[in-house]
Amino acid sequence: MYQSEVNQYFSEIILRPQSRTRSAISSFASLPGDIIEPGKENGAVIGEAVIGMTDRLSPQNATDVMNCVSLAQQIADKRFQKETNLRGWTDEYYKALKMMGWNTINYARQQYSPSATSFSMEKVALDIIRAAAGGAQEFVTIAEKALIATDENGKALSLLENNSASESYATFQTLPCTETGGGTPSMILMSIDFKKAVKTRKVLFWTFQKTQVDIYRAAAKFELNVAHYAKQRNRLEEILGKGADDYFADIEL
Repeated sequence: MYQSEVNQYFSEIILRPQSRTRSAISSFASLPGDIIEPGKENGAVIGEAVIGMTDRLSPQNATDVMNCVSLAQQIADKRFQKETNLRGWTDEYYKALKMMGWNTINYARQQYSPSATSFSMEKVALDIIRAAAGGAQEFVTIAEKALIATDENGKALSLLENNSASESYATFQTLPCTETGGGTPSMILMSIDFKKAVKTRKVLFWTFQKTQVDIYRAAAKFELNVAHYAKQRNRLEEILGKGADDYFADIEL
């Protein structure tokens, strides 16, 4: 990936004005990373993503993770309607992350059929993360904490449902994130999208029957090229600052 390609991509970004409620966040916050508490586990709902971060992440890396996810979603929202072109939206989302410096070996969207006849999507998400983590329990633990915290925070859960679902479809991500010994942010990016035969805007913490949903999922480990992102940080924060500041809500882990 050439720097000129990255520069061209971000020079063309104009975020769509958002109309989401400000009640889910504090009035002084302007970027997702502003809600980071140094030295602690941190969590947030950003658009349609539930993010959990271990206390191993440096404040700067934690801030960068949250800002990346927020900006990637908003870029995809600007260019595609999820309900009519979910594949286009998804491809743009991962393209934006790649341009920011997130690298992965393999990320493939595949149809998914749970073995149980009834299930909730947060349980499905944890099963997928567990498989993708390959024994790295830290990812599973922080993902579970973030999902539980979302369930306990009504405003954050409403924000996720408003951003991720209609009565006929839903899509969401769960992203547990930590830091390697070398100081590199590392996350499991787990994504589920599904069509629903049952009319509800519920996404998580709702029991679905297997016959009611058509599920696709993807999951892979991503790592951030911190040197690459550092060259883009100021520009990307400026783009975010011009967009909506009501796209996220912190959750207490």
